[in-house]
Amino acid sequence: MTQKTTFLLQKVQDYILKNALLEAEEELILGISGGADSVCLFHILKELGYKLTLAHVNFNLRGAESDSDETFVRVLAREYGCAIHVHKAAQPVTSNVQQWARTLRYDFFEHLSQKLGIKAVAVAHHQDDSFETLLLNLVKGGSWRRLSGIRTQNKHVIRPLLALNRTEIENYLILNNLSYRTDSSNAENKYQRNFLRSSVVPLLKELNPSLEQTFASTAQRLWAADRLLTKLIAEKLQRIVQKRNNCEVLKIDALLKEDEPEFLLYEWLSPKGYSYAATCDIFSKRNLKSGKLFLSATHALCTNRHELVLGIRHQEVFKELTIENLEAGFQVLVDQEFVLKLQDKPVSNAVWQTSLDFQKVVFPLTLRPWCSQDVLQPNSRSGRKKINKILTEAHISVLEKPHFLILLNANQEALCLINQATHFPSIGQENSGKRLVYVALCSKSDF
Repeated sequence: MTQKTTFLLQKVQDYILKNALLEAEEELILGISGGADSVCLFHILKELGYKLTLAHVNFNLRGAESDSDETFVRVLAREYGCAIHVHKAAQPVTSNVQQWARTLRYDFFEHLSQKLGIKAVAVAHHQDDSFETLLLNLVKGGSWRRLSGIRTQNKHVIRPLLALNRTEIENYLILNNLSYRTDSSNAENKYQRNFLRSSVVPLLKELNPSLEQTFASTAQRLWAADRLLTKLIAEKLQRIVQKRNNCEVLKIDALLKEDEPEFLLYEWLSPKGYSYAATCDIFSKRNLKSGKLFLSATHALCTNRHELVLGIRHQEVFKELTIENLEAGFQVLVDQEFVLKLQDKPVSNAVWQTSLDFQKVVFPLTLRPWCSQDVLQPNSRSGRKKINKILTEAHISVLEKPHFLILLNANQEALCLINQATHFPSIGQENSGKRLVYVALCSKSDF
C-alpha cells in the first residue's frame, strides 16, 4: 500500500470518526452502481474493516450496458465474499428520470435496511457532488438550508466519501489498479449536473483551483450554522404556535414581536408545502377578515381574527359511535392526541370537562361530528342555538369547526358539544347533589 493510499484511507477514517458515522467494524449496506465513486468507497470501507452488504439497482436505462454494470457488481461481491441484493427496475413512466431513479434507489435501500436490520446505509457522494448540488440550488433558488451542499448524514444514510474530491478518488483507483464501470451518459450534457460538471465548474476553477476543498471547509461551518439556526427557529415557533382542535394556531401579534416575522412565518409553513411567494402573500393579507383560505397540496390555512390557523386537508373525520351505558365507564380515542371519557365522577387529568344531569341522559348515546342542522342549549339561561352559530360566536375558525363532536341522547337531542379549545368555555351542571355524568377530554399521553 502506497503512502498516498494510506493518506486517503486515513482521511476517510478521520471523517467517519469526526462525524460519528459508524462504529468500529460496524456492518452496513453500501449502495453500489459499479462506477468509480461507489467502487472506491467499497474498497476503502473494506480496507478499514467494515462488513459490507451490497445493494445495486439495475435501472434498465442503458440496455446491455446496465446489465453489464449489474454483472460487474455481482462479480465484485463474490470476489470479496459480500452479500448482494439487486433490484431490477421497470421502465420509468415519468419524464423526470433522475428523480424517479433517486426515489427508487433510496426506497430500495430503506426496504433492505428494515428487512436486514442493518441501520447504516452508505452512498458514495463526494466533495465535487456536494459543490455541484450547491450550484444547482443557487440557480434554482429555495430555502437557505439548501446552500450547504449534500449532508454528511441524513437519518441512517451516511456519506463517508465527502472526505474526498473526485481527483483523490481517481488517484486511489489508479494507485491500487482497481477497475470500475463508466456510465456513458455522464459524458453527455443531457442532465443539469453533467452540464455543471463539464461546462461551469472548469470556468470557476480558473478563479479558484481548489474550489471543492474550499467549499468542503465552508460547508462544515454552514452545517453548524444550519443546526444552530434550526434550533433557534424551533424554539421561537414553540413560543408562538399552539395546538388546538387538531390544528396549529399562530397568534399574529406574537409573530410580529419576533425578529424577521415574515421569514419565521415561512419557516413554519414551508414544511407544509407553502412556497416563499405564498408565504409572502399570506403575510401581506394576515389582517383580512376571518375565513380567508390559503391552500397547499397538503394543508389549509385560514385567517381567524388575530390568528392564523393551519390544518391538514382531507383529514380523517371521527366516525359515529354508540355508547350503550356507563356501567364500567367509557373511553375512546377521538383523534391522535385526545381520549374522550364518560364516567360518574370528575376526571382529574382532563384538559376539558363538562357535566350532565344523569336524569336527562337517555341511553344509548350517540357520539359523532356535528352537522348544520344540529342545535344545542348552551346553558339554562339561554335558548337553543344552532351549533354553527355557537362556534362562530366563540370565534372558532372554519378549519377547527369540523373537529368538534356532539353527544346526543337516544332521542337525538344534543347534550353537549365536545371541544379542545381552552377559550371555549365548559358548560355543565352545578353540583347540587344531583347524580352527574362527567364528559372529559384527556391527553392520550396520560394513558
